[in-house]
Amino acid sequence: MRRTNRLRYTRHFITKQLTAKQRERKQFVLPMYRDLKVNPDNRTKLVDDELFVKGKLQTKYVMPKLPTAQGTDTSIKLVTGDTVTDSGSIFHGYAARVKSTQDVSKVLDMAKHNPTLAAADHLIYAFRIGDSDGNIKTENFHSDGDYGVGLKLLEHMQSEHTVNRVFIVARVCTPGYRHIGNRRMLSCYQGL
Repeated sequence: MRRTNRLRYTRHFITKQLTAKQRERKQFVLPMYRDLKVNPDNRTKLVDDELFVKGKLQTKYVMPKLPTAQGTDTSIKLVTGDTVTDSGSIFHGYAARVKSTQDVSKVLDMAKHNPTLAAADHLIYAFRIGDSDGNIKTENFHSDGDYGVGLKLLEHMQSEHTVNRVFIVARVCTPGYRHIGNRRMLSCYQGL
């Protein structure tokens, strides 16, 4: 490990293997690290799963549990789908039942507290809300920089006549990932 600097500017790399608990803590600390790294005065450094700010170890972070937002009659539950890996990209699928745009906002707030979703490179979602007669009141999507995927996810929901649901796909790009083009659309659907 002391000689890994010899691999600089090559295609090869060596990293320290972390335990599952350390990886989970690192996933939680990573968004805070990115936020603090913007200001160069902070001198922020991330070593394994430990966050250092101005040379001091930050020990006051606690892993939050995924909260459940209270809806009108039942609590909103975020259901986890399959995880799909393709060409160095990892897709995590999530879904929830919603009745209004306020419920969608609650689900997205819940997603921000999930370490996996918070550390994702792209957080794609789409939702459709309708009334009891089957008429669509509102529908929308967000691609988060992964051009066209949110719209394709919404089109898939329309073709399947899916109503009162929100689908979230978290895409994590691992080192050395390749662009996979339109195949990423299929990976998004398989993750749900």
